[in-house]
Amino acid sequence: MALESNRSWESTFEKIWWAGDMPWAVEGGILSPILMPHHQKELDRIEVRKILNQSKALIAIWTTEWDSAPGEWWWTCCDISGYDLEKIENSRGKRGVKSGLKNCEIRTVEPEVFAKDAYPVYIESLESYGVNKSSLPDFQVYKNNIIKKAGYPGTRYWAAYADEKLIAFSTCFEVEGGVSLGSTKSLKAYQNLNVNSALFYEICRYYLNEAQASYVSNGRRNLLHPTSINDFLERMGFRKIYGKLNLEISPLAKLIYYSRLAVWGKLLFIDRIKPSLWEKIEGFAKLMEIQKSFQKK
Repeated sequence: MALESNRSWESTFEKIWWAGDMPWAVEGGILSPILMPHHQKELDRIEVRKILNQSKALIAIWTTEWDSAPGEWWWTCCDISGYDLEKIENSRGKRGVKSGLKNCEIRTVEPEVFAKDAYPVYIESLESYGVNKSSLPDFQVYKNNIIKKAGYPGTRYWAAYADEKLIAFSTCFEVEGGVSLGSTKSLKAYQNLNVNSALFYEICRYYLNEAQASYVSNGRRNLLHPTSINDFLERMGFRKIYGKLNLEISPLAKLIYYSRLAVWGKLLFIDRIKPSLWEKIEGFAKLMEIQKSFQKK
């Protein structure tokens, strides 16, 4: 789905900014291009600073030098041509897919049905992250967001069902020949069915074969918390595709970084009082260190 030929994606974001002929949007305080990373490019940083200020985001991130030498910045992607079971080299990964396909059915779902069936899974996931019950979105808010995202024709809602109950899902966005895996959740009680293996397998098989996408991506390097998702994805045939991290930070982000909050914050027990905030502070400090590694080259 090409951005140039279909601009309905604009309705899926609260606000769009433009810099370097690329559309940008804010998510979680981060301003980044909507374009997939293989289409992101070098641009005038004055333009980026301008939209960073306008957007009120904390930082702006984009990737260049796609598929370059290994370094500290990467995206996790599957780009295996003709992807199928025989192309999965890891025996554990292959067994997981076979088991998952026996235990559940994978299919795409219309937005309104998806919202109804996926909502309990989404809420369970938020609760597992420690989100306060008073902060959980009600069903109508969740449904409206699902329908809004579906306004972009590159959106597909994938789900895994067992006994007609949705037990896992993934929201996929096809943009400029690449596919981004958005929100992906599963019910903890059903994970032993290898549902995630089946779900990721069918998604990759469809996009890399029928849709002829260049790759399916689970996103850029995660800096917020330890996770085993990359190990799982690599068993499924994903790999790290390296690139150059480009970063611009707002005055507030500069204040946070140069005050060395990531160093002395533990003395104030921020990590215990506000663990989610502390994760973001540590992740931002790590991001700054990664950027420095590219400045040295």
